[in-house]
Amino acid sequence: MISVVGIGNFCSKIVDALKQYPQYNVYKIISTPEHSENTLNVGDLKNSEMYEQLQVDYYTFIKDTNSFVTVFIDGSEPISGVVLRFLESLKTRQIKIVYICSDLQLMSSLEKTQDKICFNVLQEYARSGLFKNITLIDKTKLENILGNVSILEYEEKIINLVVSTYHMTNVYANTKPVLTNSIENNTVCRISTYGLSDIGGDAIRWFFDINNIDNIVYYFAINSDTLKKEQKLLQSIKKQVKDKQADNMKVMFGVYETTYMQNYVYCEANTKIIQTRSSA
Repeated sequence: MISVVGIGNFCSKIVDALKQYPQYNVYKIISTPEHSENTLNVGDLKNSEMYEQLQVDYYTFIKDTNSFVTVFIDGSEPISGVVLRFLESLKTRQIKIVYICSDLQLMSSLEKTQDKICFNVLQEYARSGLFKNITLIDKTKLENILGNVSILEYEEKIINLVVSTYHMTNVYANTKPVLTNSIENNTVCRISTYGLSDIGGDAIRWFFDINNIDNIVYYFAINSDTLKKEQKLLQSIKKQVKDKQADNMKVMFGVYETTYMQNYVYCEANTKIIQTRSSA
């Protein structure tokens, strides 16, 4: 089991959507007056500094004893100020951060400042080894991947894309593949992002414009019928992997048998270099 925690309005909706899967215990830290199980209401305050100074007993909030915890956070929300005190309460567990980047061009000056501080601090903590990993996701990149989406569907589609990718990469990272190579991830590369691709395709639709990539992981989720009948599949996968190899970059892959009608290719990019954001 994995404990998942959503901090703030948007990320609470993400972890709510993870309730459909039995692998997760779901918790929320919010500023709105919601009364639901495993929810901590810390009040509606003006800025992140006020949230940072709150005296809250976070140590008794997570009721399970799961070794792994994933915290979803959008640093532009004032409530992000609770994150360091809250993470201190989890220091005996393995922590993964999923950082949601909202559109910088639509932020106020205060939101930009909050986001910049949170974005940089959490990456530094991850790189130093205090966290297992931080995964960066840019909403504007997700918009490009989804294409034309109506206003009423926008948030639901974004959440579904984040949730499905997070869940499926978790599943395949903990499942024995039918085929893989033996390269292992560099453990100092704790800053990452997700991506989507196609079998035999060169392009990867990254969830964040990540620079200085050290290694890429491909998860090929392929239905049983294709695995049995497609005789050129192996050559196609090998070519796709080899085409991505470059100087100082490792490419790892696993092929997984599924019962889905459609085939999927999930990707992860990993680096040890602190990332920056641009509003251009």
